[in-house]
Amino acid sequence: GSVPISTSSLTSGRLYLANIGKFQRVARSSARLSWMVAEFICERLYHTLSDLIYVQCRSIRDRLALHLREMALQLGRATNIHLPISQQVLADGIGTSREVVARALREMRDEGWLETGREGIMIADIHRLPVGELPISARYPEPGSQKS
Repeated sequence: GSVPISTSSLTSGRLYLANIGKFQRVARSSARLSWMVAEFICERLYHTLSDLIYVQCRSIRDRLALHLREMALQLGRATNIHLPISQQVLADGIGTSREVVARALREMRDEGWLETGREGIMIADIHRLPVGELPISARYPEPGSQKS
């Protein structure tokens, strides 16, 4: 059956939809494709579990800093980053309320980590963000990414 899913993006992208029946027929006839799909699913599971453990064991501030870092890296820059994002979207992204995010952002702003305004968040240098110990998915390359 269908599953309702939503997402957001800071950069433009493309969404490709595949007919699941046709995909299954092709996958059944191609061991190579089936293996590639299995590897991809294992990589996603590895990172999802790593991130879940990280989220459960970290403060809101650490989670927010890591989330901001990951969004900045998606934009392909490490310095002078403008993230046009609302506090509510940030809260949704780390599983907390907007008020809690506002408080954490205010603390981080007061300590000089970032600037906030109506247009979003400005980060001078993502490497200065207080992310604490990074989750496995942010510290190590993805499984299978170092092909021999």
